[in-house]
Amino acid sequence: MEKIVYKQIDEFLERLENESFGMKIPFDRSWPIGTATIKAMMKHELAEFGTTEIAAIDVVKKNLKGADVLKYGGYEKWITDKENDEKEKNRLEREKLKYDVGNAKRIYKTYWLTFWMALIAFAISVILGMKQLLEKPSQPPANTQSLVKPSNEEK
Repeated sequence: MEKIVYKQIDEFLERLENESFGMKIPFDRSWPIGTATIKAMMKHELAEFGTTEIAAIDVVKKNLKGADVLKYGGYEKWITDKENDEKEKNRLEREKLKYDVGNAKRIYKTYWLTFWMALIAFAISVILGMKQLLEKPSQPPANTQSLVKPSNEEK
């Protein structure tokens, strides 16, 4: 069933290939196109139909996405590659989630150790700062005069 739909979509897009973009083309009921094919085309927006009701379709417009599908090699190749891309994307998201969970667990395990170390370091710095402020200034050493160079006037 799917192969028939794929073939019908390709044939329908090939009929629209020579038409101008945005130009409304009368929908010919004699075209061998089934309801499943029209639904698939509407789902993937491969062409613009005059209405969403399949029985009432009177015009169809070519769009860029449908033209790109033809250039890509047909609907079957396009849809299978799209599905493969989705599978690969899901696989990569699962792998990323696995690493994210592992990192979150590792960070949680080390959080409290880091927190307490920072708190202890802050307490030590506050204590040393208070000690420095409360300590009396010491008297300069008695022989500081010998360290000062005499000026030229004193000689």
